[in-house]
Amino acid sequence: MGEGENSYRLFMNGDLKAFEELVVLYRKSLMLFLNGYVHSLSVAEDLASDVFLDLYVHKIHFSKNAGFKTFLFTIGRNKAVDYLRKNSHNANTPLDENKISSFDDISKLEDELFEGERKKALYLALNELNSDYRAVIHLIYFEDMSNKDAAKTLKKSQKQIYNILYRAKQQLKNSLEKEQIFNEK
Repeated sequence: MGEGENSYRLFMNGDLKAFEELVVLYRKSLMLFLNGYVHSLSVAEDLASDVFLDLYVHKIHFSKNAGFKTFLFTIGRNKAVDYLRKNSHNANTPLDENKISSFDDISKLEDELFEGERKKALYLALNELNSDYRAVIHLIYFEDMSNKDAAKTLKKSQKQIYNILYRAKQQLKNSLEKEQIFNEK
């Protein structure tokens, strides 16, 4: 049983400190994942808060078929998709001041999560990928999810995840080589 699963089980049994541990453990990575969908750190932060609020208020039981992180990120993805669906009429509006000011916040969050220039360069190149590619790479390589868990989170088959991952790695490799980020020669 993972750390998140254990803390959630303790929370479900009434330990509020275990819930705090969950928030500390997953908040930043969940926000960064959600930011990949909504492209606004303030909205991603709100959505992550909504995820934790739902867990706290509704005490949602998760299936043992997937890990707690898969469960949490699936809820987050669903909230992001709902948000995008509800706000699709604003898709062509220019960046507002909140989004512009959030670039610094994103950078701070990136610095905390991705220390070192190579990791940061990789993350920046990752942001240039399409959303499916970015989500699969983020879940598998940054959140250490299995292909099976990523498939459940993104509501895709394992074969689709395998194909998306292959294409994403190829595109990422080409992008990084083009920028001469990871050329060892």
